[in-house]
Amino acid sequence: MDVHIVQHLKKINITVCLIGQPNCGKSTIFNAFAGYKSAAVNFPGSTVNFAGTVARVGMNRFNFVDLSGTYSLYPADEAEKCTRDYLFNNKVDLVVIAVDAPRLERGLGFLFEVMKQISIAAIYRSEKI
Repeated sequence: MDVHIVQHLKKINITVCLIGQPNCGKSTIFNAFAGYKSAAVNFPGSTVNFAGTVARVGMNRFNFVDLSGTYSLYPADEAEKCTRDYLFNNKVDLVVIAVDAPRLERGLGFLFEVMKQISIAAIYRSEKI
């Protein structure tokens, strides 16, 4: 078999982290990928550590991680510290930032903070429009 073809048959393992402010829809997005109900409740700090699931598309494996809600990468409490530590201490390929549309200005500020601090792709996803 040609080496070029073998390289294209390699499995791809991608880690996608879902982050955003508390109660902005991260767990709802996560549940769409996970196919089940993770802790999606209406109070800040409901995801204190993180939840994870794996989705496979062909030979590719996507690891989705639902991190605790945070207002900043400079943590003020244990849940925010957990989010920051996960982002900086693990292999993360993509960050999906959930932003609550009624609090768009605050969410965009967080989006720009993340993009400035982390040198990986960031996606903006508005919820509750």
